[in-house]
Amino acid sequence: MGDLIKRVGFPAGVIQLLSGPGSTGALLAQHMNVAKISFTRSVATGKKVQEMALESNMKCVILELGGKSPAIVFNDADIDSSVKFVFENVGLEGHRPEVHQSSETAFSETKGLGPLADRSQFERVMSFIEIGKEAKLVTGGARVGDKGYYVAPTLFVDPGLDTKIYKEEIFGPVGTVRTFSTEEEVVELANDTSFGLSGTPCDDVYISSGRMLKQLRNIHSLNSLPARQTTQWAETDQ
Repeated sequence: MGDLIKRVGFPAGVIQLLSGPGSTGALLAQHMNVAKISFTRSVATGKKVQEMALESNMKCVILELGGKSPAIVFNDADIDSSVKFVFENVGLEGHRPEVHQSSETAFSETKGLGPLADRSQFERVMSFIEIGKEAKLVTGGARVGDKGYYVAPTLFVDPGLDTKIYKEEIFGPVGTVRTFSTEEEVVELANDTSFGLSGTPCDDVYISSGRMLKQLRNIHSLNSLPARQTTQWAETDQ
């Protein structure tokens, strides 16, 4: 990235790249000469960044923290488009699919994926899989081979509402699908989260999804990614 910044012509020193562990970020968050800091990761770490910014020079803080964005798929939705949406942006836009019970099987196929980044993330993902086995395991659920940090694409159906695998981000090839039968039920499911970020209702004629938009918290759009660049920022949760 540093080479690209130089090649496009930014003057030396305007953009500086500094890599390091969490302690490096802490130094930036606490530094009296840093006027603004932006952070993307977990809610717990984001709160620490905010505390350090407040205790130093009350610098401006922008946080994009955890999420479990719902993708609400009605029985008349275009399934191919809905599946494509769920996997957009490395699965971060719709990684809590709420699928009408008549469409459940369409979300049962999975594709091959690359390895996880390191041992700690591999162990974290495997711990989520163990927790999730109380739900219906459709596919996967195990390590692939004995070299590298490969995990078989894994899908659970109808996990408990209070389970860790349903409530928290996983950052691995592990997904959940929860089925619903009524609009009232899925609105309650979609709003039952402490996270902010976004989501989308998907249906073919916009009747069900259009009705639901005013009932859903944070930013939602119909059958697509939210147009964040052209809409007022209205996300309210963590």
